[in-house]
Amino acid sequence: MDILGMMSKLNDLQAKMEASKKKLDSILIDAESGGVQVTVSASKNIRNIDIAAHLFDSCDKEQIEDLLIDVLNKAFAQADQISSNEMGAVSKDMLPPDLGNILG
Repeated sequence: MDILGMMSKLNDLQAKMEASKKKLDSILIDAESGGVQVTVSASKNIRNIDIAAHLFDSCDKEQIEDLLIDVLNKAFAQADQISSNEMGAVSKDMLPPDLGNILG
């Protein structure tokens, strides 16, 4: 492949990566644990946190913090999976056609 062809392929890859980042920003993940709900994007930006009012009466600060940590970890694990799948698809496009089939 000549230099111009390689540069074109790199530009295409960069455009695909940017499109994937925008897509990940738009995918929202909801998770819940014990009255704490969060919404995060697949790019791991926290969009919303909702803590049920009754928790402030029935739980102490540490219990609410533990619930928040649990629900955020659940949401971020889902975000990691989605991001991995999306980036894997972009990476597969980088490979020569016969090697791309090896990855599935």
